[in-house]
Amino acid sequence: MLGDGEMSAGQIGDAFPISPASMSHHFNVLKQAGLISGRREGQQILYSVNTTVMQELAALVLDLIQRTETSPSETTE
Repeated sequence: MLGDGEMSAGQIGDAFPISPASMSHHFNVLKQAGLISGRREGQQILYSVNTTVMQELAALVLDLIQRTETSPSETTE
């Protein structure tokens, strides 16, 4: 959802059938993991994807895939 830009907590919460308190908990977990960031604008908190972390994750996954494809396969005799 945040791929197109930042969104308010309310906008994100409207897409999920859980309580605002549960959404707040999930936002905090994602922030602690460094996956999203939040900034206050008036009474709202606007969330956005931490693209640096996502780029690093994508690079690690691609590297792992490349290693798997180029490593010699095990054979049974």
